[in-house]
Amino acid sequence: MVSLSWSQLPSEIQQDIFQRLDSEDLIQLQTTCKSWHPAACECFYNDIRLSARGGEREKLLKRTLQAPGNLSRLLIKRLYIKPEVEQLGRINEFNTLLVFGALCPNLTTIFVVGPPTREYYETLLALRQLGHLKKLNCIDTPSLSTSEDYTAEI
Repeated sequence: MVSLSWSQLPSEIQQDIFQRLDSEDLIQLQTTCKSWHPAACECFYNDIRLSARGGEREKLLKRTLQAPGNLSRLLIKRLYIKPEVEQLGRINEFNTLLVFGALCPNLTTIFVVGPPTREYYETLLALRQLGHLKKLNCIDTPSLSTSEDYTAEI
């Protein structure tokens, strides 16, 4: 029988294992073992889900990502912003997008829950013109139900 240690597993297998865990378990794994830390950290930060209202969780994440020497912001690939129902289409979701769009240079995907608005696309364009979102390749597109509104906005 062949015995393998954790460090001998290919990173893809480590990632596959960690992707099946919830965020609380990933946080614990980051602090449990040095060899688990990189894979757990990458899985934890890969997809970030935020509330547009900018609550305590968003403030803590922003402060963490801005900390000197913290490279976690480089791991974030996908950003999902959920506006509060009463805020749908208001400025808070775009402030959140501006902050995290500028902080995370490796974003490939951005989604804002709800129909994309003119302000959403203008915010993405502004970030791009400032030199951010260079790796972005997937954003919200108008759904069939909002395509008429989208066409009118253009």
